Amino acid sequence: MSSVALLCGIIAQSGKVAANAHRDSDGYGSLVTAGLVQAQGLVQSVLCDACDIGHDAAITFEDGRYGHTCPEAGFVPVERADLIAVAPDFDVLTRQIASALDCGQRKPRSIGEQTWHIGTLRSDTADIAVYFQARLQSSQDLQALETTLRGQVRTSYGLVLTAHSALAVPGLTTAPLDQLFRFDAAKGSLVAEADPATLVGAPVTRKGGRPAIHGDRIKAIIADRAVTGCTEQSKNAEIRAIQADYAMQFPNAPTPSRSAIMYHLPK
Repeated sequence: MSSVALLCGIIAQSGKVAANAHRDSDGYGSLVTAGLVQAQGLVQSVLCDACDIGHDAAITFEDGRYGHTCPEAGFVPVERADLIAVAPDFDVLTRQIASALDCGQRKPRSIGEQTWHIGTLRSDTADIAVYFQARLQSSQDLQALETTLRGQVRTSYGLVLTAHSALAVPGLTTAPLDQLFRFDAAKGSLVAEADPATLVGAPVTRKGGRPAIHGDRIKAIIADRAVTGCTEQSKNAEIRAIQADYAMQFPNAPTPSRSAIMYHLPK
């Protein structure tokens, strides 16, 4: 199990969980070191293993000992170390998500009980609003998310990241955290492994634009002319020469405009 999948499993349990259930798992120590998982006192109950019922039992403190009461076995002592609780730190998590996606300078903000606005990814292709919803596994989770997002400014594309499950949200794309990120133990942080634009199905270019290859071809021609030393003294003459070279090399492609060439010419 990856560190991110382990983190998702802890988040899915909706609150504090016993550390001893995870401390031997690969990657758990790294999550603690990075602050993504932090100690949160003691658990309030445990699953009794002193009988065949396997019931949930509340923790009590009697005669200087922690333990729980079992209908069959009576008072069952439990070591305090086995009751240490941990929980995800959502402030750390959402900041790491924002950093991994390069969402800009604004700090992620909580906009609901379990919902955060991570930021907006802006590019030449699309504006993508990114949210984090701790859990999206029930109709109640879905309703809470939709209610929270009603007051948000909508962009053309929206991505909701979640730790557990990924119910369909009308007008938005949902994805589990471990589909988009991995945990880099050396850096102590999340690293994006997938492109949000690909996940939401954003277009390669805005309507009316030309593919990125258009600019790459112009830059290649400019560089080649500089290497061969055949550049014109006049900027206008150089632009016309570049247009002529482009038309000769790519006869079936539209000739780039003056402004497009000016954008790539050395200042």
